[in-house]
Amino acid sequence: MVHPPATPPGWEEWDWIIVIQLARAFPMVFLDSGWDDSSRKAVLTSLIDGPLDWSGAAPLIAIALLARQDTRIAIKFDRICCDLWNFGPGSAKWPLEQAMVFGLIVVYAYSEEAKAHINDDFERLRREQKEEGQ
Repeated sequence: MVHPPATPPGWEEWDWIIVIQLARAFPMVFLDSGWDDSSRKAVLTSLIDGPLDWSGAAPLIAIALLARQDTRIAIKFDRICCDLWNFGPGSAKWPLEQAMVFGLIVVYAYSEEAKAHINDDFERLRREQKEEGQ
């Protein structure tokens, strides 16, 4: 996931990298079944905990898709996101926030703690947009 193939003509490099990251994370969902003792949990969570930058977003989205189908995984996904939020702004985990917010919205089932983080994120976005407009 670290060294994507060259960006093809007509693609923005950033868009291409995101597509490659997702294309590499999604098949990991099918390594096996279940969650707690699964290979897919081990691989996807290690990618989230791996390079401390935006590349952890793809495995978060992959887990969100699993969580949408399984309530037990949804609960675990919620906990993963809340644990990441506890690192706070300015931490290496913060680039993952957008994936966490949209992942939880896709799952459409989240704790009060996650809901507060989601609301905080949208409030921050509203403030930033308002400041840009002035």
